Amino acid sequence: MTLSLRALVTTKEAGVIIGKAGKNIQEIRYITGVRAGVSTAIQGVEERIFTVDGRLDSVAKAYSLMAQFLLANPNPQQEMIHPDCATVRLLVAHQLVGSVIGKGGAKIRDIQEASGAKIVVSKDMLPSSTERVIEVFGLVDSIQIAVFHIGECLINDMERVNSASLYDPRIRLNVGAGGVFQGRFDVPRMPGGGYAASGLVGGMSAHADDRAATPLTGPPYRVSIVSDAPGEQTVLMAVPFQLVGCIIGKGGAFIGNLRRQTGCRIRIENSESNAKERHVTITGPHDSVQSAQMRLAQQLDGEFERRLERQREEEAAAAQAAAQAAQAAQAAAQAAPGPAAPPAAAPQEAAN
Repeated sequence: MTLSLRALVTTKEAGVIIGKAGKNIQEIRYITGVRAGVSTAIQGVEERIFTVDGRLDSVAKAYSLMAQFLLANPNPQQEMIHPDCATVRLLVAHQLVGSVIGKGGAKIRDIQEASGAKIVVSKDMLPSSTERVIEVFGLVDSIQIAVFHIGECLINDMERVNSASLYDPRIRLNVGAGGVFQGRFDVPRMPGGGYAASGLVGGMSAHADDRAATPLTGPPYRVSIVSDAPGEQTVLMAVPFQLVGCIIGKGGAFIGNLRRQTGCRIRIENSESNAKERHVTITGPHDSVQSAQMRLAQQLDGEFERRLERQREEEAAAAQAAAQAAQAAQAAAQAAPGPAAPPAAAPQEAAN
């Protein structure tokens, strides 16, 4: 089983993970055989992303080595809760967080008991992303065991993720002129696992009359920040035309309830006649916007899954009907009488 697992680290932690002249990151790669790296440092941004890609057991080992390096090089500016314990902040698509928590929290309790680590799951998604943080705190061995079990949960349910808006720390700087967010980090989930290049998957018809009938291939939304002022944020979600109905709800019930429950101003922009998507803007306090964004994302993911399942059922039914028709044609051809035999030649008369 292979897995690509990301973690959020501070710039100081990133320096420790890399080590002098890259010594530590090279050691992680050499010991575990994984592909591992840290995102580029951005001036003014205190966060970086540590990514590990490889076999599940190797990925878990790599994170234990990361914890070991962090413990050996503590940050004097941070209060150490326990001298033998480290913290790893894993980034997980919100669609998969439920797999780690389990029904009634049963799964996460099992992982904590098996590993001895303390695991805390953030309630909100990170800005302009569909990722949440799963914080693992414990001894080096405990972190390895916990990461392994969390990775198992992710691998087993990975098909639930059709798209992921990956968190990128640059978002904290990328509010350009006029408050328009420069850049999106949406990664469509591809069949069989993995992620494709950034952007909304194509294949949607350019003609308005065809839009509703166009098969969905993903992803179900894109997210970007429009403005991020103190106390108030505006987020834009670009939603495929075919899925807008599910976030409106019958008689506007879903979006109306969401407005009341979150206190956000949520507006669905009118689209042009041939538009492939509609823009949904969410404005309000940061926490409320994150809550509304998560609810909309869950609604879109659920509808996306239902439609894909219906498409698969229709395709399977069509394939079965075609196979039955072919079998019927073959049976009819076999049952049809063959060509008539030529008449037998008349016997020659006996010679006189």
